[in-house]
Amino acid sequence: MLSRKFFSGMSSHYQVTEQGNQQLLGWIAQASEPMPIKDDLLVKIFGGYVAQKQTILEELERHRQTHQEKLSTQG
Repeated sequence: MLSRKFFSGMSSHYQVTEQGNQQLLGWIAQASEPMPIKDDLLVKIFGGYVAQKQTILEELERHRQTHQEKLSTQG
């Protein structure tokens, strides 16, 4: 439930409609089954308080760059 808000150069910007927002709120309120954590980055973020801030920031930047590279090769 997205509506196109405006254009800015080559990219479009979207916003969630009121109907989409209500559906999102309903979905968030539904019970979910616990799943095992399979994402090392998520564990590092949650446990990152024991590490130096720069270490976590470098790991986040590495992941961001990896995802950016994947996105640029898919387009």
